[in-house]
Amino acid sequence: LFYILFDSFLLRSIFFAYRNVILSNALTSIEASTFANCKSLESITIPENVTSIGKDAFYGCENLTSIVIPSSVNSIASYAFCKCYKLKEVYYLGTPTQWNNNSFENCFSILPSAKIYFYSKTKPTDASYHYWHYVNGNPTIW
Repeated sequence: LFYILFDSFLLRSIFFAYRNVILSNALTSIEASTFANCKSLESITIPENVTSIGKDAFYGCENLTSIVIPSSVNSIASYAFCKCYKLKEVYYLGTPTQWNNNSFENCFSILPSAKIYFYSKTKPTDASYHYWHYVNGNPTIW
């Protein structure tokens, strides 16, 4: 696990050796192509202060399997997750309504196998959506 402590400028070259990344709370956006072609990246947690994810931000991260996206993210540019073929789990820290009200430019439509899980502290009774919660700091599907 590697913690990124940089401000808005990220040194791309350091990401190529890390598999699991948690970004600094100081970040407010993930710029275009920031993690592009980081083949070793398997999971990433985006902090609460981030409001946007730029074009091609995770393009070609072919080993990325899961991502935690906070409800503060209201814009995900096109192709942000293009060629992330192993991305199966998108953990969203918000509700289905919040998700649907955002501008995500069909960024997940190219990922038919990715499931969106919505956060719930307690086990939900609504079977219309998929839900998750934290267990020992790790995203866990209900």
